[in-house]
Amino acid sequence: MGFAREGLFWPGIFTVFGSIILFIIVGIMAQRATKSSGDYYMAGASVGPVVNAFAIVSSYLSLATFIGFTAFIWGIQSLLAIMSQAWMIGYGIMIIAFSGPLRRLGTYTAAGYVSERFQTPVGRLLSVIFMIFIMIMYAVSQMKGIAHIFELMLGVSYIPGLFIGGLIVVLYVTFGGMYGVTWNQAFQGFICVVAMTLPVMAIAKAMGASLWIIPFWGYGNMTDGMIAAFPKFFSILYAASPKWYIGVMFSMMFGTMSVPHYLSRISSAKTIAEGRKGFLLGLLMIGLVNTLTFVTGFAGVIYTQTQGIALKAVQADKLLFILSDVYVGNWALALILAGAIAAGMSTIAGALMVIGTGIAHDIIGGIKDLTEKQKRILAPTTIFIAGVAIIFMTISPPTFALASVIWAIILSASVFTAPLIMGVWWKGANKYGVIAGMLVGGFLALFFNIKFAHPSFTWSPTLAVAPYGPTPFPGVFSVPASFAVMIFVSMITNRIPALAAKIPREKTDKMIEFMHGWPEHAIRKDSTRYAGDTGPAIIGIIMLALFLFAVL
Repeated sequence: MGFAREGLFWPGIFTVFGSIILFIIVGIMAQRATKSSGDYYMAGASVGPVVNAFAIVSSYLSLATFIGFTAFIWGIQSLLAIMSQAWMIGYGIMIIAFSGPLRRLGTYTAAGYVSERFQTPVGRLLSVIFMIFIMIMYAVSQMKGIAHIFELMLGVSYIPGLFIGGLIVVLYVTFGGMYGVTWNQAFQGFICVVAMTLPVMAIAKAMGASLWIIPFWGYGNMTDGMIAAFPKFFSILYAASPKWYIGVMFSMMFGTMSVPHYLSRISSAKTIAEGRKGFLLGLLMIGLVNTLTFVTGFAGVIYTQTQGIALKAVQADKLLFILSDVYVGNWALALILAGAIAAGMSTIAGALMVIGTGIAHDIIGGIKDLTEKQKRILAPTTIFIAGVAIIFMTISPPTFALASVIWAIILSASVFTAPLIMGVWWKGANKYGVIAGMLVGGFLALFFNIKFAHPSFTWSPTLAVAPYGPTPFPGVFSVPASFAVMIFVSMITNRIPALAAKIPREKTDKMIEFMHGWPEHAIRKDSTRYAGDTGPAIIGIIMLALFLFAVL
């Protein structure tokens, strides 16, 4: 079965292009407030909690929420509920563990954090390369979704839809900056919530949900029909290996903590306290939309099973569009298209800002001191070039839009989570440990995940036969390895005088206490806060044991 329309879909064109015009107006107005590269990158650190909350919603949810989540529920059924919970838990841990320290440190990106905390140009370059790679894969899925929207809306094929929609998004981000992106993301977040809630309520009502006005509760009376039509929908929860669940924890939860464009939201808030309020409010709305997405996937499985429809995997990303068209009509489909384009533009904006910041600020700015004017010119230029490159990469994307998002999150978990956790909470973490940990974690994530990233890649024989569940999660290997390597390499090198002498220990020790909010007069050279090796050693041993458990 396919899902395509002949000619122009005018209701969708009206809602989508009306939204885009508003985004552009906001971007132009915000550009007038951009007086420095700090404004461009972090909106001048002036965003309140409500605005930041809606910006967090649109940045987090992404277009994959509207297309990829429902497709994966159709493909792996109730297991996606576990994945989405892991994502949200990771976001909550990030609020508690990182938001304050990173905000005080004042770095724009994960790569900037690695460079500042560990005082290593090599680590900075390595982290920027990984960060750009992660964001490219994250953006590919969004570009694919945007192509589907313009394909449906304009009645064109995939390639023209990709280039039309993609160029609109790239131009919008290039000229809006982070100030424009932040305020637009807030507007887009509001659209995402409304555009998911109203159509899903209508779909639930049309399909016979008893309490459709609260769809994430009200579809309970449909479970008997699901069990009759598709008995394994719930039983698959118990069929997956324990290693699958551990892999989800390391891949999804640890990945959410460290995804670069999530971290960048910390720096745009007015204060740490307001940033945390924004995160908590955003998390509440994210939970609402995630549960609505699960309702949609549930409804999609019932629809395809009871109607005897053999939906092709490549069409599963359009499941929400299909249900809206079949059960509700044009208004719901038009609203969903507007929500989907808002989510896609928001996430691509965040990803491109991270890529542009990484190249302009972290790589070129780390090599050469740039004037303010040079920074203002270089950042938009790198963003535009990166955006066009991503458009070309999306010509032949993975089958499921969510696949490349998951791949990016796994890589982020394997590269950045250990430096963030150990670097913030342990003074003994050093540049040798972080470089070794990032290299080992990144290599293992790439090696074990390569077949999952794209079916054409076949050099991952271990996971090809691993009985972990319907979808392998290589973070079960790579994340524990990155922690163990970083911890033990740091401990060893701290005890080798020739290497320890090259670690600016006094400077980094003071930095860590400053990151945790200790006043200047309370920071002493002999302070033992965050300095003990016992806790990190225990963590390292546990991580090593989990790695061996996954391998054996």
